Amino acid sequence: MIQIDTSRLEHYSCFLRELSIIEDYIELSTLEYLAPHLPSDFCFLPRTRVLKLRLSGDMEGFDMLIGPELVDVHIEIDSDWTSMRCGITFLARMCCVCTNLEVLRLDIRFEEEAEAELSSHVGTFVQMVQSTYPRLRILHLLAIHDYDYRCDPEFTSRPIIDLLRTTCARAQEFSSVHIPVPENGVIKLARNPNLRDVWICLDETPLERRIFEGIHRPFSALHAMRFSVKEMDESSLSFLGSVSSAVLTRLIIDVEDDSENLDSTMLCAHIQCVQQSPFRDTLTLFGLAFDTRSNLSKKVTYEILGPLFDLPQFSRLFLRRPSDELVLTIAGKHPHIELITEPYFHYFISPSISSSQAQESKDEIGKTSVGVGFEQASAKVYGSERRGKRSNTKRFVSSSGRGGKRAKYEGTRYYRAAARHVGEPVVGHVLARLFQHFCLLSLVPAVVRPPTEDRLLREQFGEEWDAWARRVPYRLIPYVY
Repeated sequence: MIQIDTSRLEHYSCFLRELSIIEDYIELSTLEYLAPHLPSDFCFLPRTRVLKLRLSGDMEGFDMLIGPELVDVHIEIDSDWTSMRCGITFLARMCCVCTNLEVLRLDIRFEEEAEAELSSHVGTFVQMVQSTYPRLRILHLLAIHDYDYRCDPEFTSRPIIDLLRTTCARAQEFSSVHIPVPENGVIKLARNPNLRDVWICLDETPLERRIFEGIHRPFSALHAMRFSVKEMDESSLSFLGSVSSAVLTRLIIDVEDDSENLDSTMLCAHIQCVQQSPFRDTLTLFGLAFDTRSNLSKKVTYEILGPLFDLPQFSRLFLRRPSDELVLTIAGKHPHIELITEPYFHYFISPSISSSQAQESKDEIGKTSVGVGFEQASAKVYGSERRGKRSNTKRFVSSSGRGGKRAKYEGTRYYRAAARHVGEPVVGHVLARLFQHFCLLSLVPAVVRPPTEDRLLREQFGEEWDAWARRVPYRLIPYVY
């Protein structure tokens, strides 16, 4: 066994507050190589508060990323059995180490043959969540089949009901829990006066007033509501009259089937229901999503959406694949309305995402949507607010391997912009040593965008890209070698 001196790594890793590893093709071999040579309880990131991971394959060494100060965890587990088995082990360790979690988002995608074992394992994990996290205020829990993107009924039938009964009384936001309603059942979220966000997956259950019979003072404090339905008919939105919330601001309807009976007349009736709802004076966002294979989006015209534009607070509209004519008409007649389409759609559609988070997600997409693919992971660093000298910044940028006057100038500009938020000495020294000397996650940091990338982004996004570039995010952009 190799003896590794971890003193310097422990020192510099204390400055890291947020770590995101969300790409499929990132190389994480360093963790796997180091794991056998470090103590079993070694923690790479003892002060990290936010951790976002996509777990795939054999994840030896990932346990070292779990720290006692984590309060926000977002984990995606891939569909293969190895990832799921290792992921459950990872989650069990997380429950033992991270006792102060306030936000937990867990997405599990799995193949058909793994259904039975997945249900039992995830059900056990849900029970651990109930007993371990008394401070949990935001929970996103989703288990879906890879082959048809449907919720797993075995997983959701019992564990989710138990979780809602025991936790809803104290959780302020059950932000994106997929709640499937049985064919003859009703939603029993019942007695939580603080429930703010809810996402209900109705599957084959018709969207009608009957399913809300078990709710006491239905959604009185609800801010955001999303429904996922198999199909819609003329009475689907009649339930809106029973929603007593006077503060609802976001309503999103997902139609997952190419329903032939959903014609223009029916769509117009649905929009009228929204326009006449009890929350018409507070609604700021409305979304209507169709299956990607559906032709329903072509039936959505400006005339159908017209009543929405008369709502006093309405400012954002989510549509999947709207026609060019509709986009131009809305832009011309209602320039203050923000029309969100793909590829931004799934970032904005989740009720759990705040406006600031959504804008940040939009910024991140803007940098990578041309397919350059440089941004593999991100790290947020908190430290001294004191600005360093210009020469120090240039010296660090030139050491990143991206030489030339242009690189030095661009690097200086981006580093100084980041330093205004996190402290230039921290950016220049902590990350340099954390990533370069210790090769954590096999990444070398650089914040210099190649001129070709900058040009491509400017050509695609125009003035919008210039605005994004001026608002340099706090995160640095590592390059994979």
